[in-house]
This record gives sequence, C-alpha cells and structure tokens, in this order.
Amino acid sequence: MKKVITKSLALLLAILTVCGLAACGGRVKQSGELENLEVAPEVSGTIKFSYEANTENKKMAANAYIDAFIAKYPNAKVVRDYDYKTTQADQRISANSIGDVFYFAEAEAYNYAKTQDALMPLDHYMQAFKIDTDDIYSGIYAAGMIDGKYYYVARDFNQMIMTYNQDALFEAGLTEDVAPGWTWDTFIEVCQKLTNDTQYGAYVDLAYGPVFIPLLNAVGKTDENGRVKNWYNTANRTVDFTSDGMLDAIEQLFDEYNNGTINLNLGPNTLFEEKDPVFRQHVYIQVDTYGLEYDDKEIKWDMIHLPLANNPMFGCGSSGVGVYNGTRNANAAAAFALFFYTQDGQTAFNGQDGGSVPVLASLKDADFWRHAEDDWSKKYWDANIYMADEYAVIGQFKCILPPEVAEIIEKNLKSSLVAVAEGADLSVKMGVIEKTANEKWASLAED
Repeated sequence: MKKVITKSLALLLAILTVCGLAACGGRVKQSGELENLEVAPEVSGTIKFSYEANTENKKMAANAYIDAFIAKYPNAKVVRDYDYKTTQADQRISANSIGDVFYFAEAEAYNYAKTQDALMPLDHYMQAFKIDTDDIYSGIYAAGMIDGKYYYVARDFNQMIMTYNQDALFEAGLTEDVAPGWTWDTFIEVCQKLTNDTQYGAYVDLAYGPVFIPLLNAVGKTDENGRVKNWYNTANRTVDFTSDGMLDAIEQLFDEYNNGTINLNLGPNTLFEEKDPVFRQHVYIQVDTYGLEYDDKEIKWDMIHLPLANNPMFGCGSSGVGVYNGTRNANAAAAFALFFYTQDGQTAFNGQDGGSVPVLASLKDADFWRHAEDDWSKKYWDANIYMADEYAVIGQFKCILPPEVAEIIEKNLKSSLVAVAEGADLSVKMGVIEKTANEKWASLAED
C-alpha cells in the first residue's frame, strides 16, 4: 500500500511540475541568457515562422529571407506558417501555438514583451552574433528596447515622406522651392500658392501618430536651460500638449485647413471636394500606388522628405518580429530573428517586391530598394532616409509611453482633432487629453 501511495504521489508531482512549467501546454519560458557571449551559439534544428503573408509579394519576400537564412545556417529548418494573422497573435500565444518567431507591428512590442510576457530578450544573442547596432537607424532600433532589454527586431524602415506633382509646381513657378532641406515655412507658403479651383496644397493625416508626434513643439521652443522641450517626461511621468509653443505647428496646419490649402483628413470638407492634393504624405510602401497613379495620368512626379521645422523630426515606424519565449529552439529562433539585422537578411527580404527600405544605414545606397532598373531610378529615393539618424523619431505613442497612458491618447486624439476642425479650441481639447493621461500615469506610479 505504501508503494502505491508513493508512486501516486510521484506521478501527481510530475504532472503538476509539467503543468506548472508549461501551463499544461509545453511552454517553458526561455530567458535569452547565454554563458559565453564571445562565441555564436550553434544554429540547427527546426523553428516555425508565423508571418502574415497575405499577398504573393509578401510571401516572395519571406521566402527569399528564409532561403538566405538557410544558406547561412544549413543545419536549420524553417516551417512556414503563412496562414498566421496578427489579429490571431494573442489567441495563438495563449494556446502556445504561435511560431518560434512571429510577426507584429512595433506598436505591439510592449504588449507582447511585458503585458503578455511572451517575448524572449535578445541582448545576449545580439552580442554573441555580433550584431552591429550602430548600423541600425536609431529611431527604429529604439522601438525594440523595453525596460532596458531588447525584444523587437524591425524588418524595415518607414520614414514619413511626401510624393508630389512636379507638373503643378512647374506651372506655378515653384519648382526650385521644393528641394532637399526645404523648410516648414516654405512648405506652408508653397501650399498656399498652389491652391486653386482644381487642386490644393497637401494631404496630411494629422491624427496619425508618426505625423502628429513630430509636430509637437516643432517650432523648437526651449526650456530655461536652452534645451528643446520634449512633449513627454518619463522621470516626472507627464505628457505636455499645451505649454508655450507646443501646438504652434499644429495651429498653423489648422489655419491652412480652414483656408482650404491643407487637408488634414478630419472628415468631409467642401473646400477639398473634387480637388487633388499636390503633396501627399505617406511612407515607402505606398510609393508604387501613387507613382503608378501619376504615370497613368502622364503627370511628372517625385518624392521629398517632410519639411524641416526649427526642431526637425520625422515620424518613423516599422513592422518586425520577436522570439516567442516558449520556443524550444532558442538559438535558431534568435538567429532567425536577428538575421534581419544583417546585410544578407535585409537584402534578401527588402530586395523583393514585398520589401521596403532596409533598416541598415550601410545599405542606404543599395540599388535593390531604389527601382534601379526601371523608369523610376532617378526619383529622389533619398527622401526615405533623409537625415534618418538625426531626425527620425518613434511615431507610435505605445512605443513611448506606458500602454495605459498611450491608450488614452490614441482613443481620444482623432475625435478631439475632428472637434477642432468643427470649431473647438485646440489647446482646450488637447488639455483634456493631457490631464486625463497625466492622472492615469500618476496612478500607475502609485500602484
């Protein structure tokens, strides 16, 4: 009888241990720590890559990336999980069925790293695989650093740019006004001069984070120590949308909106009906759409970086991958994710039709993302990387602030700006968001 009880207790203990470690689903969290950081770990075995390849172009880019990875690590194998959708990620993590490496936007990095505790830190692996972090555009690199550890690897770099109608500029005698280094004041003036019965100056999606964030204190007001004042302070746990100068650039845009020169995408406005913008704000992946539209209309066009205010900033963003901390093959998973931070990985992925601008400054002159072999080769592709290390900043509130605070801003920003377009006071509406966000941030500190 004693032996039976002993065996039963041992069996029960084994079951509880397995369930405790793996949540009864086989998940044992990987720490991402390595004993020897001077030698790259062996990369072999099978991993699964959960990627939203919902177009042939995206599938082509992912396949090229996997092929290049296998060429470098022939003892590894990658299972392609292309039925994955980012909207399924939470459920897949809960069910322990997510890939060893999975795809998501940078705005979700905090969610997966901290809220869901689903990502493995990659700091040790970055050192062991000798990743050159200085070669990664700083605005994008910063998005992966959360609470002092690195969790998110960007696959591409998307800096806000503008595509514009060159013919319209030529007809207005403004061609020389739009060139690298052009300023905010020039932009406003050019938009005013271009507006007529058939066109208006520019389309700007004001409520979009990568557009709105760089406009905060864009005029460059300084504090008592001569430093440009930032719109958030992590030490004091506050955001600032209303102090002197913070909203000046946005106020200017609303003046132009009310005059029918700049469309801010804040709902119907008869001033912009049946007219086309001369400048259109977007990112690299939309160049094909707008470029082909211009070509079909036989309109000459080009690209330009966003105009430089006194405190110049360009919102940037990306999508990328993280390593699931429930992986059973941490070495291969980390190597696969960090392959995006190598020239071979970037060339393989972004060299396809489904790719974008590479995240490495060393590839800024590479032909593969500049349409080098077609009629667009002479376009100003440098707009996509113009002063990227100096001026590119994270363009998502979720990548900068605690998620509870960011959520308040994101939920209320568009409706508040729409209200301003309808006549409300900008500083009052932004003041309400500021107060609510700061109260939430303060309560988090108390908790």
